[in-house]
Amino acid sequence: QATGPKTAAGPKSGAVAPRPRAVAAAADMASPLYATVSAVQPVQLRPRRRSSRCHRFQRPSSTSLMRARLVAAAALVAAPAVVAPVAAAAGDGIGDTRCRNFLFEAHWFIRDGSLQTLTEAPGEHTNLRLCPAFNGIESCCQQTLEEEQSLHFNYWRQILTSKLQHIQANKAATQRIQEQDVFNAATPQDRQQFHWALREYDTVLDPAGHAQCFAALLSYTAGMLCFACDPRWEDKVQFSIGKIIRVRIAEGTCTNLWASCERFAGLAASLRQAVLDSRLAVQQSTPMENLEMFIDQEALCDWTHDAIALHPFTTPGEAEREATPPLPEMSRRVAAAASETSAGERHEEQQRLWQNFDAVKAGKASGFDISWDGVVGTDSAATRQACPRLLPLALALVAA
Repeated sequence: QATGPKTAAGPKSGAVAPRPRAVAAAADMASPLYATVSAVQPVQLRPRRRSSRCHRFQRPSSTSLMRARLVAAAALVAAPAVVAPVAAAAGDGIGDTRCRNFLFEAHWFIRDGSLQTLTEAPGEHTNLRLCPAFNGIESCCQQTLEEEQSLHFNYWRQILTSKLQHIQANKAATQRIQEQDVFNAATPQDRQQFHWALREYDTVLDPAGHAQCFAALLSYTAGMLCFACDPRWEDKVQFSIGKIIRVRIAEGTCTNLWASCERFAGLAASLRQAVLDSRLAVQQSTPMENLEMFIDQEALCDWTHDAIALHPFTTPGEAEREATPPLPEMSRRVAAAASETSAGERHEEQQRLWQNFDAVKAGKASGFDISWDGVVGTDSAATRQACPRLLPLALALVAA
């Protein structure tokens, strides 16, 4: 019987002989991908099951190595796109990012594209009608953009109008309860509370109750639309992971906004309470319009920031489209004082507004029609402070 070593059968024709594990691991480690990824995720040794002779270590299999390297390589490729969108914007062939405000990304300048965009770089203009405060100084706006600004301003007017339309629908549904048997069987006290709720609806829907507040909201909106013109926009926003999470709104903006909306906020709270207190009015079938943003100054400031400041170029939903009439022709208003102001004075005004953006003040200086039912938002806080000083003079004139 032959005692020589056994020989393994040779591979079939065309087959590739498998590499030994040690040779495969060595080849993987010599690859450029391993050299790149190992710096991020070094290969760790794992203990082999203890033998009777020694405690040895072995490398993981070549499949495990390759899987770990591919995962780490994918992380290296994806990381720059996540953490540096601003750098990407600067590196896409256009070095000047001063006219690339992320709040208006859909209207960035594109060569050979639409003319209704921001400019490629800041420049001086003298024909801006909607944002005349930026005439004569460096600005990112051009007159061809004003059609888009006007369109989205009217969208916001529609959204506010739809709130009143929904409240009107709530009132109509409440009035229909009088035709039901439950109303005929109601007690005198229930009917009294029911009619009180109807009166509260009328108070909220009366322009005397809401016009000043809604005019102030339009001023805020107009100011944010003109924010697109500001080449120093990066000084007035806060970034997180490459996205704008906050516009640095001046404290006076919220104060003036609440001064104009405080009365309407009280009327909205009274309406809600009257409906909840009425056993009949609460049975109306339509969804109650959400007026929680007017509950206090903080809620109003947060809502205007999140809904308007962070999304100035918004589009109303289907509900708002159905509840409002077609867009009226935009009437542009250019204040005579703005046209008479020198370029130097406008530049100084912009310097004062650079660190924090006063949306209401910017809106009042704009050419948008910020009136609501003939009422223009006013600085109510300043008016209240001025009245006590004028009272003694008024009494003296009456006595004379």
